[in-house]
Amino acid sequence: MRRHLGGFTVGIAAAIVSLASSGTAAAYPNIYEGLEIGECALYDRMNQVGGPADCDSVQANYRLVEKYQLAPETAGMECGDPMAAVSYHHRTDDGVRLALYCFANNFRVGDCWNFTDVRERRRVDCDAHEPETSRLTAVYEGVSNAARCHDQNTDAVVWDKPRLTVCTTPG
Repeated sequence: MRRHLGGFTVGIAAAIVSLASSGTAAAYPNIYEGLEIGECALYDRMNQVGGPADCDSVQANYRLVEKYQLAPETAGMECGDPMAAVSYHHRTDDGVRLALYCFANNFRVGDCWNFTDVRERRRVDCDAHEPETSRLTAVYEGVSNAARCHDQNTDAVVWDKPRLTVCTTPG
């Protein structure tokens, strides 16, 4: 399941960097500034908030797999990594794309997730005993085959694009 969300706007009225003196449109603060490949982030689409997160925290639902500084000739660039589940474009206030960040789900064996809303799956605290919680028992990148999990007597969550199979048991 691949989703391109374009550039989401953080729901905080953060100060806009003024570039008016250079004749360039102002840019929103880059909430992922300094984030490196493999590091984690949170993104809550419902509340329109995001930012870096410790990969071991419940909030870390994504990990960075690609990032690019964009120029006018590359402003239309899209994520190329097949595991990228969501992208973020850092933009100016008039929509010019300055950077592209591509994120994959931060699925790790032993973590718990709630998959009830496929569009807004989220990592949850296993100890919270939240309804509909699934504990991940295996993660197979490059594989779209539920039988991989059924052989282990577990349930499966499968994506065709990207090819991904996650085996789960009730959390």
